[in-house]
Amino acid sequence: MQRTGLGVVGRCSRMACSWMTLSLGLAAAAHAEGLAVAVSPLAQDAIKRVELTGFVSIRGGKIDQDDVAYVNKYTDQWSFSKESVFGLQINTRVTDAVNVSIQVKADGGDEPADLGWAYLEYRMRPELTFRFGRLRAPVFMLSNVVDVGYSYPWVQTPYEVYGWVPFSRYEGVDLRYTASVSQLDFRVNPYLGTTSDQSLQIGDLPFSRQSSQFAGIDLQATWDQVNVRAGYSKYRFELRDSLWDEFVGQLLDGKTYVPAVPPFSDGVKMPGFGDLVNSMMVEGVLQQLLDNPSGAAALGIAATPEQIRAEQQSLRDQYAQFSAIPKMNGKQDASFAALGINWDDGQYLLMSELSRSKVGGLYPDVDSGYLTLGYRFGNWLPHLTFSKMKSTERRSKKPQQMTVDESIWRSRPDSPLNLMADGLSVYSRGLAVIDSLAQPQQESLTLGLRWDPSTGIDVKWEIFQVRPKSNTFGFSFPTLMVENVGKDSTELTDAMLPDPARKLLGYRIAIDAVF
Repeated sequence: MQRTGLGVVGRCSRMACSWMTLSLGLAAAAHAEGLAVAVSPLAQDAIKRVELTGFVSIRGGKIDQDDVAYVNKYTDQWSFSKESVFGLQINTRVTDAVNVSIQVKADGGDEPADLGWAYLEYRMRPELTFRFGRLRAPVFMLSNVVDVGYSYPWVQTPYEVYGWVPFSRYEGVDLRYTASVSQLDFRVNPYLGTTSDQSLQIGDLPFSRQSSQFAGIDLQATWDQVNVRAGYSKYRFELRDSLWDEFVGQLLDGKTYVPAVPPFSDGVKMPGFGDLVNSMMVEGVLQQLLDNPSGAAALGIAATPEQIRAEQQSLRDQYAQFSAIPKMNGKQDASFAALGINWDDGQYLLMSELSRSKVGGLYPDVDSGYLTLGYRFGNWLPHLTFSKMKSTERRSKKPQQMTVDESIWRSRPDSPLNLMADGLSVYSRGLAVIDSLAQPQQESLTLGLRWDPSTGIDVKWEIFQVRPKSNTFGFSFPTLMVENVGKDSTELTDAMLPDPARKLLGYRIAIDAVF
């Protein structure tokens, strides 16, 4: 087992925290018989300055439930397309002080290949390096290698922590200062940059598009077999095209199907939740019952005027909780803090990270962490991980499913008022589910086994159990709701709104390689 200078798990070299690099060896090939004459000394020198590395992670998994999609990746059917990832990295040493690095990666989905990073590095002094270009945001211990499954013991990094990364790359600059004091090595890494039109997600569920300006600092220290890392960053987000805002807006305000432009003067609009409660129920039906008591008798309603007025106020008060749900689009301030430790003596392994994410608006504010313990014997590494995330939202009124006075709205089975009560129930439950998704809490326990049959290749197996907490969904998103978010529809059914799972069981496997 090789241990990196920063203590990251894996049979790997120091470069990029855990890369196992393999030189192309083209320069050596140039000296081979029959080629030495064809390659000039200048070309040989250029070839020596280029290093190509790569990685592949084939990952798959499933869960034991058919009405949820865990982190929007795992369903009750085995799938390898959503988590598998491939990448190549080219490092070119232009001079002794200047290096250019490019990484291109592609996943198993339909998205085109992505430029993970592309930067120029200038070594001003042996201990001080300046970089600019497209960089990886150093949010966690494994941020630089989160796609490289060979770098860590799990099939995938713990979602309770790594599911809240605001973005993985940015355009900007950073400084890296390294020094040693006695047996202590440390690195100070301040950074500054911007992002443009990237996805802001909950786990792997798209939430909105984001652009941002930010600054942060990453601190790391290594002593013997222990590595400690701490980081903090501040953001100013500009969020747009939020699927959640669109979905909540359609439910609350209705949907205009015909544009309100000439020759369509007003458009054709489906009633929203606000219209149902305020116009149709409070000012409509209930006010008519007050104005025309004989109408109440005709509907079989024996409620007194005092009961009807009380029901009006009750509906107004309950609806106010839903209309106060914060929106996502617009300018939002955010901050992110994390602390991690890694101890690996070649036999015993301990890894842990804690994080705190705060973003304005509807996006969840979350405290999270994990603890991993492992024991290595030969080429085998069994490990156990406990992870937890908890919403830190402090809303004074959390929306609940609305209730009605049964004696008014369900006085008779054949009364048309039953339809309004049914619609109110589905609408309010849908919005309560949205609010629950924005305040996720869950715990998970993962038992895994890693096998390294040869250098640069590993095989992994995992079984994990997830328990959503506080009557929230955690990362176990209702399948039908996920499929309908952002679609041109306001229709809600009870099938779209299952109760949160008490627990779910899942399985993951992976084959990773670096070269």
